[in-house]
Amino acid sequence: MKKAGKLAFIFTIFIIASCSGVTVENPREDLYVTPGSKAQTSFRVINRTNQSQQMTVYQTDYSFKSDGSNEFLSPGSHPRSNAEWLNFSPRQFTIKPGMKMNIDVSVNVPNKQLTGSYWSILMVEYIDSGNNNPNADDINDQTGLTVKRRQGIQIRTHFSGTGEMKARYFNQQIRSENGKLFFDVDMENIGTLYFSGNFWIEFFDSRGKSVSKVSLERKSIYPDCSVRFSADVSHLKSGKYTALCVYDTLKNKVFGGKYQIEIP
Repeated sequence: MKKAGKLAFIFTIFIIASCSGVTVENPREDLYVTPGSKAQTSFRVINRTNQSQQMTVYQTDYSFKSDGSNEFLSPGSHPRSNAEWLNFSPRQFTIKPGMKMNIDVSVNVPNKQLTGSYWSILMVEYIDSGNNNPNADDINDQTGLTVKRRQGIQIRTHFSGTGEMKARYFNQQIRSENGKLFFDVDMENIGTLYFSGNFWIEFFDSRGKSVSKVSLERKSIYPDCSVRFSADVSHLKSGKYTALCVYDTLKNKVFGGKYQIEIP
């Protein structure tokens, strides 16, 4: 991360979920601002369905844990929420088939010292329903199927030159599922900066010889959040191994962990 003589942060938007029929064009731009200043950007909603859609845009906070649970909280309730800094419009609109609509987002940065990463989500939502029941959410009845479609746009802010990338591994285990063996390891972000990178596990036999290296899905982790990595180890013979876990943030920061495991 670049060092700067004045405190600044990066403002980033990216798509985290798909929204069937209606999609969002991601600006993928960084806005550098100082405390107390303002910035703005926009993203585009596209109606790819064959009918007009009533759209709603709203805010929520978001966090997730390695056990697969996640929370969508009231905006501003998470200690690292930036929801109260944001203004956006329109919040409700109708978009015709094949048309596009810009959502303008402005940022009013607090005029105070803050450290690390802050984030929240803008939800883009519409009712996709044969009976147009506005109160239904994933309801299937005799009159048809009503589905509330949502697409989450994460908004990340990082105060550059501040914060710390820090993580810990925990809950290492060998488990069996559907006739296969897996080595699980959880990782928690215990620092104040968001990070993303590549993760792999290398397995060494009792003589210290590398016998397998498994690269796993790339996962991003926010402060106070955690993820689980699962490596299929069904191909390993019975015996004792050393598992070397490596998470490379690609920003001159690597988190490593070494564990003794036994394949039954």
